[in-house]
Amino acid sequence: MDRKAHELSSSSQNVNQSVFGHIRRGAAGKGYFAVSEDGSSFFIPRPIVERLALRDAQSLTEQEYLSLQAECEMMTVRLKALDLLAMRDHSVQELRLKLIKRSYDEQVIERVIADLIASRLLDDRRFAEIWIRIRLRKRPMSIMMLIAGLAQKGISHEIAQEAVEEAQIDTQELVQRAVLKYRKSGEDPVRFIARLVRKGFPYRDVKLAVDRLSSPEED
Repeated sequence: MDRKAHELSSSSQNVNQSVFGHIRRGAAGKGYFAVSEDGSSFFIPRPIVERLALRDAQSLTEQEYLSLQAECEMMTVRLKALDLLAMRDHSVQELRLKLIKRSYDEQVIERVIADLIASRLLDDRRFAEIWIRIRLRKRPMSIMMLIAGLAQKGISHEIAQEAVEEAQIDTQELVQRAVLKYRKSGEDPVRFIARLVRKGFPYRDVKLAVDRLSSPEED
């Protein structure tokens, strides 16, 4: 039995401390809850029940109740964060906002996030690199648009810039891919060039690519 389990077990039996709540088994014997004398309660995840060797009808002092509540909330938030990360990588800001929307305590959220960052399960640099690869596979995007997209995900300009440089993006290749879409669309060349320039592609590269495509040699 670890130190917390010993504290819960020994102090619960101390008659000099007033009882604040009890451990109760859930309906049909499923799960455990901590129930205070005023009727408030919270669910206790199974790993905590087993680690602390909690048992039905075990009494809790106020300090034990609050300590157990904090540990349960920490585990609940962490498990939800891991569920979200299992579905796909997230930026720190993305994960934070999703957890806040679930009405978890923000101090607990920050502690969980700090722990995930320390264990490398949450990494803005890795997220940025993956995000760039996925976006470039789907469609050509300028460096300017990639950095702007990462900013919307809460990635700092410094990390976004480093990730873009690491990706070794070939701007001319991206322009060529965009121009191939232009050929299929039949869009007016002047409007097409202006649109790509607004998206951050260099005017000279776009103009040369469109001119080459429109020249007789390319027909």
